[in-house]
Amino acid sequence: MPTIDDKTRQELARHREQKAIERSNAGKVLRRATKQLKALGFSRKSTFFAREKGHVIQFLHVHKFSFGPCFRVHACLRVLNEAQPHPILSGISSDDDAHYRMSIEYCNDEASMGKCAEEMLSYVKQVAEPWFQAQTHDVLLSSGSCLYPHQRQALSAALRGELDASRIALSRSLLGI
Repeated sequence: MPTIDDKTRQELARHREQKAIERSNAGKVLRRATKQLKALGFSRKSTFFAREKGHVIQFLHVHKFSFGPCFRVHACLRVLNEAQPHPILSGISSDDDAHYRMSIEYCNDEASMGKCAEEMLSYVKQVAEPWFQAQTHDVLLSSGSCLYPHQRQALSAALRGELDASRIALSRSLLGI
């Protein structure tokens, strides 16, 4: 049975320590972003930031990459009246934009973490907010919508007044509203 030599053991310990620092710093970035996104009406639950608008929840999902100190931001919609037991990331992502694909990252210094949170906010203001505004009922119910067919059906039912209180409660609970 092979054994791990002292050098390998030290390298593994150093790697675990670096990853722990990276996770801690990711938390600092998210706390800064939380303060800024709250001003836009978003509440936070874990890595989801959400706000209710009519029959939908506009939400952001901030994904921390495992390979390094960087994030991807998804801007998505959930129909309040839908039954899925989990959020679906149907929408747009910072990976779709060349500038933001490379800029939502941080290092171990406070200035870098602040810049990362600012880049998240910039993406939300410059890209996600206009996208959210463009998602009218007509757009969402069209075949070219970002919504899946079951979500379009749930929205259509809600617009007809066919609301399911348990589904609405589920949607709010999943996204922390």
